[in-house]
Amino acid sequence: MLLDPQQRKPAGAHTDGSIFISYRREDASGESGRLAEHLERRFGKDRVFIDIDKIAPGADFVGELGQALTRTAVVIVVIGRQWLTASKADGTRRLDDPADFVRREIETALQRDTRVIPVLVQNVSMPAATELPTALAPLASRQAMSIQHEEFSDDVQRLADAIAPMLGTEPQRSLTTSPVRSRVGLAVAIAGLALLTLAFFGVRWQRASTAAEAAAAATRIAADSAQRAQQRAQQQAIDDLVKVATDQRDRLQFADAMTTLDRAITIPADAARAKALQEDLAMQWIRDLRVSDGQTFGQAMVRPLAVLDRAAPFARGARQGDLLAHLGWAMYLRWRDGDRALKPVDAYNRALAADSLNPFANAFLGHWWLSHDSGAEDLARARQYFTTALRSGREAEHVRRFQLAALNNDQSPASRLEIIRVMNDMRLSNQALPPNSANSAWSIYYFALNGQASQTVQDLMEVLPPAQHLETYRWAFSDLVARDESKRQQFRFYTARLNAELNQRTSAVDSLRVLRKELANRGGMLHDAVDAAITSLSARSR
Repeated sequence: MLLDPQQRKPAGAHTDGSIFISYRREDASGESGRLAEHLERRFGKDRVFIDIDKIAPGADFVGELGQALTRTAVVIVVIGRQWLTASKADGTRRLDDPADFVRREIETALQRDTRVIPVLVQNVSMPAATELPTALAPLASRQAMSIQHEEFSDDVQRLADAIAPMLGTEPQRSLTTSPVRSRVGLAVAIAGLALLTLAFFGVRWQRASTAAEAAAAATRIAADSAQRAQQRAQQQAIDDLVKVATDQRDRLQFADAMTTLDRAITIPADAARAKALQEDLAMQWIRDLRVSDGQTFGQAMVRPLAVLDRAAPFARGARQGDLLAHLGWAMYLRWRDGDRALKPVDAYNRALAADSLNPFANAFLGHWWLSHDSGAEDLARARQYFTTALRSGREAEHVRRFQLAALNNDQSPASRLEIIRVMNDMRLSNQALPPNSANSAWSIYYFALNGQASQTVQDLMEVLPPAQHLETYRWAFSDLVARDESKRQQFRFYTARLNAELNQRTSAVDSLRVLRKELANRGGMLHDAVDAAITSLSARSR
């Protein structure tokens, strides 16, 4: 541990009034560095600890952090979009590792009763206690502050004002008071400000040397009150438009939602949430692009593409990776329109340069390698990209959707077997099958009934260990069979065949004979497959 967790700081214990900034480098290093610079200008460089600047080359990293925490009056925990979900190479979440430095820093501060302030950046919300390891659950009850990119200096100033009393330098100001972001109703705010104006005006009137000074003071306060009321009204208008656009997006009214957000962004207030939602909308629009008769992909994505072009150069880290990956997907769709001079792979690689585990860039690359005349090498390469995408811990639903779509489009015998392996992995990971995927996979088993097809029943029996295959088969198709009785006999056939692979040959043959009687007056592939299975399994049972 950074410190002995039993060494709790007694109430009122002396510190030198330092500020410790805890952050995850791949999550919010830029914001943390800017925050440190602001706080150093306010309180002095020797009172702000951020490991990049404070630990000398060759120094004991763990020891230096421990010493810093013993001198700390307040710990600032900077939380961005990847803080909660950042994962290790094996795919496990870093926060769940007791040896993770970020976890150890926060856990030590909480155990020592040090003041801990979560600072939210990149428009994230405070994690719930249920999303945190048990040791960090108390963090969820700490009063958090948000720092918006557009108001960085003002937000950091308010944070510094709140921290100052903890360092013994200035009177305390409330963490929760923020006139710009107050959610008090507009009418109540104006009435309260009017009362304050009258009270202040009365005091100034008594003390002013002339009536003109009192009038001027009242005028200034009234103007300030009106300005603040206008700011609150403008912010509320943006927030309302964001809610409307969210509902429109959920109803797949992409064009309407984009128009709503265009209005929100023009209002002179904090439009960070509106801009972030517009970028998310643009990515979803391009990812799920639909074209009407006679329309090209390029024509259908003019509006969302403009948003991504505008946002990508100024984003950083995972966000930039997401935006660049979708620009690459847009390029691929135009490539499909016939513009073969475009190189989507180059765009995907630029996304990976910004975020090497980016789920979209890796999934789109996997899709690319299965979109051509793929062979064994291309399938292996695609599998590697999809595996890397899943390691990111983000957007697993979209990764699987693109993986299954690419494998279905390829239609090679190897890709059809890969679909079964992917479904097995999804079952083991508690991931739901995308819509219509069960129907597509069902056809793999249906056509294998024809002994002359490129894939035989025996090929399917060997694609997975029998116990896993049986579980996956039932998981994938039970609901489909319940809705479509015509598929029930095929379902029973494969269930019996898989049971036979589990050395339950006698009961499997009995089930197949019952099925054979039902099919006595019918020909077809299933009839022939049942006959062949009974013959083969009976011979193996002797």
